[in-house]
Amino acid sequence: MRNSDGTIVATILAITIFFVVGAFWWNTGWKEDSEREALAFAQELGLPENTKATCTDRDTDGDGYVSCTLHSPGEDGPTITPVDCAPVWGGCRITVPRVPMGRK
Repeated sequence: MRNSDGTIVATILAITIFFVVGAFWWNTGWKEDSEREALAFAQELGLPENTKATCTDRDTDGDGYVSCTLHSPGEDGPTITPVDCAPVWGGCRITVPRVPMGRK
């Protein structure tokens, strides 16, 4: 009985380590992939060629998208465009800002 308890604990520990390492590995490289996607999206939007993209390296809300910002120079000053990009399946969408309202 004691040996099987140790086996169960070892199995649970191994599965936990597998998922922690897997989650870390899965998220590495998202920043670079997302920035590439964001720059391609900037071209689709017709933004200047010298537009720069900056993205986060984590999907904080679990929707498959990471937050990015497109910085475009212009005659009247720079334009900042917030976008969400999906590094796993590709593509970006324009971010609609959400302002939380007070709860009653």
